[in-house]
Amino acid sequence: MQNRSVIYYSSNYESPEFEKAITDDLLSKIGDIPLISVTQKPMSLGKNICVGDVGQSYINIMRQFFIGIQEAKTKYIVCAESDFLYDKEYFRFTPEHNGIHRHSNVWVLHTFLDKDGFGKKGVSEGAQICDRETLLNRLDDYLKCLPKWYDGDWEMFRTLRMRPPFHRFPVTTFETKYPCLTIKTGKGMRRYTALLPDIPKVKKLPYFGTEKNVRKKICMI
Repeated sequence: MQNRSVIYYSSNYESPEFEKAITDDLLSKIGDIPLISVTQKPMSLGKNICVGDVGQSYINIMRQFFIGIQEAKTKYIVCAESDFLYDKEYFRFTPEHNGIHRHSNVWVLHTFLDKDGFGKKGVSEGAQICDRETLLNRLDDYLKCLPKWYDGDWEMFRTLRMRPPFHRFPVTTFETKYPCLTIKTGKGMRRYTALLPDIPKVKKLPYFGTEKNVRKKICMI
């Protein structure tokens, strides 16, 4: 597993209890894979790079991710977002070719909607494994036209650059035995995450269990 690095990036806007639960879970899954964290507050989490309180925006998150990729020296980069829970096999997937590889079994829990259950999401930047060179080239080209740091809302961001860096970029999907789960508390960059409309919500997920199980794990019960 030394051909990959995990990049964790966070604006640190969630509660300390929630983020600790997320990072404790992350550390329990990655084993001896090198971890680089790029955060807005100092954290004792792998090799930490603190960029300061630059604000919560999509540009800033992509800039933090880019900083982590520059620091890494491994062939592959494994993304770890600060509102995701993963199965350990996610970190061990090895792509057969270069490019963007995204987990195709991603679910969402909106914790501010009581007993709402889990909804199915499409692929996500928060659950992807890519070769380092592809990410470096793509993000360098994307970010060089944007402000270094941008503390503005999503609609204002859209006036600067209408599309995210991987819009219409070829993506290969993969699955591991269990799903990935993103948790929306209402404190993140976007309150809601779009769900696939043709897949009904479920009350229980393989590996993660019920909503009550997840809420207990992330200190929200």
